[in-house]
Amino acid sequence: MCNCKELPSSVVNISMSYAFRGIELQGVKLFPEYFNGLDSERFEPELSYEFEHYRCKDCGQYWYIFLDSDENPSPWFCVKYRDRGYEPSKGEIDAEKQFLTILAHNGFGSGNCRASKCSNLKLKGKELCHLHLSLP
Repeated sequence: MCNCKELPSSVVNISMSYAFRGIELQGVKLFPEYFNGLDSERFEPELSYEFEHYRCKDCGQYWYIFLDSDENPSPWFCVKYRDRGYEPSKGEIDAEKQFLTILAHNGFGSGNCRASKCSNLKLKGKELCHLHLSLP
């Protein structure tokens, strides 16, 4: 069985994230439902690097799925959507990535990002903002 109905609108399997390995992420512990990932193995079409849009065969939920780069593809970053024809735009997908990045770090720190000419607040416990230290 799947866990689609129990998940929020977007999730990332943080344990598969090379960019965030070894980094203490306060928000992951506070909001685990966003970072445990999608637990389903039955999709239509079958998981493949050729596709980005899938439907869970168990419950019918539609997903935008970015697969990990492993030999056996599995869902890494996922965004729910209502139905065929309502696929999320690139802007909506980017917004979900930024949201999850901010959530994973439990918000912002008090100083500015150290990237040149960036005036965004840095992520809590980091020196970069959500745009310079984000999900790929």
